[in-house]
Amino acid sequence: MTKEIAVIGLGQFGGSAVKQLHKLSADVTVIDISESKVKYYEDYAVECIVGSATDEKMLKTIGIEHYDEVIIAIGEDIQTSILCTLILKELGVESITAKAQSNHHGKMLKKVGADNVLHPETEMGIRLANQLVNMSLVDYMEISDDTAIVEYDANERFINSALINIGIREKFGLNVIAIKRNKEVIVPPDPQMNILENDVLVIIGKIKNLNRFESKMIKPKS
Repeated sequence: MTKEIAVIGLGQFGGSAVKQLHKLSADVTVIDISESKVKYYEDYAVECIVGSATDEKMLKTIGIEHYDEVIIAIGEDIQTSILCTLILKELGVESITAKAQSNHHGKMLKKVGADNVLHPETEMGIRLANQLVNMSLVDYMEISDDTAIVEYDANERFINSALINIGIREKFGLNVIAIKRNKEVIVPPDPQMNILENDVLVIIGKIKNLNRFESKMIKPKS
């Protein structure tokens, strides 16, 4: 069943979300106060609305409460994003994802009803720092305060060893949920399979365990 998703705010973050949702065949409604921005994204959306994020009458008219997800991607206007979140929750929107500019902003969004709060600038900073320090790290994504999914290039300690013999779960309490091999993604990987050169290991676990794994098994960037 096709998901119906509304994106409010068409800056860089909101616009990127719209394009990706379009690729994933979601029915996207875009809302922004800027007519030029709305026009730019009309090829990616099933409905395009020029209007304020806090226009309760407009939000009621389009039946915002029936959408599967509403993404509040408003940029610098913290007050508007908080008020929009409050209005959406009062209108009965089931799932709201909101972009936060700071930890304090994120706490306010949670308090007024956001189900998911994103900190894209913070997350990108963390990802960049990890990649600069560790040349084997391909990608890093925190999924909670203490848990992350990390992708590592297989180094010489892993190559030609069976996954089960590396002891990632037994020694570090981590789980290899996939292996990327060329253009193939192996999910779930067979514990008996050998790791090959250029494989990428996708690992999930507690951040403290991931840090311990990195310090013992992954070479730091020299």
